[in-house]
Amino acid sequence: MMALAVLTLGLIGVIFPLGILFFFIVFTRNWKRWRELRMVSSALIFLAVALPWHLLAEHRAPGFFWSYFINEHFKRALGTRYPPDYEAVPLVLWWALHLVWFFPWSFFLPYALREFPRPRTWGKALEPAQQARLLLFIWAGLILFFFSLTSGSRMEYYSFGAWPAIAILLGLGLARAEETHAPWLPRLQAGLALAGALAALCLGYFVWSSLNIAATGDISGLIEYHALSTYRLSMAHIFDLTPQAFAELRGPAIMALLVFLAGFGAAWRLRRRGRATAATLTVAFAMAVFYFAANWAFQKFEPRMSSRQLANAILPYLRPQDQIVQYGDFNSGSSIPFYTHRHVWIFNGCIGTNLEFGSKYPDVPPTFLDDQQFPAFWQSSDRIFLFVPEEFAPAAISRLPPNRSYLLAASGGKYIFVNQPLRPDLPRLASLLQDQRTLPH
Repeated sequence: MMALAVLTLGLIGVIFPLGILFFFIVFTRNWKRWRELRMVSSALIFLAVALPWHLLAEHRAPGFFWSYFINEHFKRALGTRYPPDYEAVPLVLWWALHLVWFFPWSFFLPYALREFPRPRTWGKALEPAQQARLLLFIWAGLILFFFSLTSGSRMEYYSFGAWPAIAILLGLGLARAEETHAPWLPRLQAGLALAGALAALCLGYFVWSSLNIAATGDISGLIEYHALSTYRLSMAHIFDLTPQAFAELRGPAIMALLVFLAGFGAAWRLRRRGRATAATLTVAFAMAVFYFAANWAFQKFEPRMSSRQLANAILPYLRPQDQIVQYGDFNSGSSIPFYTHRHVWIFNGCIGTNLEFGSKYPDVPPTFLDDQQFPAFWQSSDRIFLFVPEEFAPAAISRLPPNRSYLLAASGGKYIFVNQPLRPDLPRLASLLQDQRTLPH
């Protein structure tokens, strides 16, 4: 399992499991348990599964070891990785966001912490049930502590590996609180109901304030855009929302409003009546419904976060001899080749991106275009489709010949230009540039 984890997630696939086992044995002071691990045979199985792929990768792409292990592991953790296309969430904010991720169960987190075995009981005599709890705390604690130390790249979701342990501890703590009729449990449940009511009130206000705005099916024109670095946080698109954006989000917002108001309120009433299991299940069911609402709302962001609509605009005109070009970093439009099933050219998207390392190999297929090569490429007799993401739009548009470029489609601040007029109604770039509101400059 550790070998498969290494193949999937890199070195943490072996560091975390071994670290958890090491500290568990140290804290329980039962050194003989190392024998249960069968170190020699386990190491051989690990190497047999994990080593061949890495050796083959280095053989076929010399320099892979440095790029993968040094640059992508150690330098990323230290903040010296190249290219510097990553961020580290401030440590205090990183910890605080876990309360959001664990919502609504974060209200009951104090009961999970009460499951921590007292240090003076640690040792060989520790009961099996307490050993299991200690193992869970070490499991979660090691991963949270590890990413607290990293200064280069630290996102909120990096701690996902610790969440199964935290979920079990939350369940244990809540179950024990229900069995012992903990006096604070109804109060925490009331606090959750109050938080749900406040959230419902906010959602209701945003829905009401958007009633005079007509929904168009494209949320892109109703949200507020931020600097590119902002979106390296997994929840950053929440900050794009404006009251006007709820014209597109009324359905999921109303569903979430009902969940927070009715679901959490019903759970509080059940808790007050002593129906502990029903109260907990009501919260779980309410959150299950909320996830449907969240997914529904997330789909509304498709024009902004996906390029599928633009790929669909290309497909009716795409012939075998035609070419697709993407301007800038490949990550900005990786769904274009996915939906078109075609190789794409990269225009000014090599230097300073994740593709730079591989672009230096002598056998790399023709993929990259620069300012010297692109003009002749654009003047080809074949159709050339150029995908322009929002963050690179001014730079890309300035490089296009205004009278030989046509706008085929636009969605979510992204554009598809083509070098030939595929339909009589396609506007020339020259006419679009005359309208200051149409395209960024």
